[in-house]
Amino acid sequence: MGTATVPVAALAAGSTSRPAAHGAAANPAHQASWDWPAWNWDGPKEDGHRRNVVVTIPEEDRFTPFGLTIRTGDSVTWKNNDTDDHTVVTDNSFTTTDNRGVNHLIPGTDSNNGRPGVFTLTFRRPGNFVYYCRFHSHLDQFDQPVAPGPDGGIQDANGNFGTPMMGVITVLPKDGGKDDWSIG
Repeated sequence: MGTATVPVAALAAGSTSRPAAHGAAANPAHQASWDWPAWNWDGPKEDGHRRNVVVTIPEEDRFTPFGLTIRTGDSVTWKNNDTDDHTVVTDNSFTTTDNRGVNHLIPGTDSNNGRPGVFTLTFRRPGNFVYYCRFHSHLDQFDQPVAPGPDGGIQDANGNFGTPMMGVITVLPKDGGKDDWSIG
């Protein structure tokens, strides 16, 4: 009866705390020890205290996983297993991390001698990194598909640019406990 449910979207950018489970009180003493998953199918590669998380482009037009959570100092590597080229382009209207203005081509296996193309970024500032492939449509601030800009676009016979191909990376502070929030 006196419990409040807080949607994840209500967390401020860079918040290090998760909302408590429904009906459970937040316990800051346990928050620092929570395992913050990177939602990576291959598992993160550890280098000291930094991790490298892989986002895969399978043999279809999407980023897998769509969203992931990492810590400052971690890197993300996009691996393009598709035959087609794809890109990582920041949506600067929504990106609040240090990697703004990214517009990088990741070759597909057809244009890279049968090998997957790769691209890696390291994140040094907390925030959100919203990105899309410039060859496909992406969603605008009203969640409506928008055709790619003049730098590319794959159209079918009807002029459709396909399903939006985009992703979101949330970068949390490395310290894991100084930005706790609570509900009164």
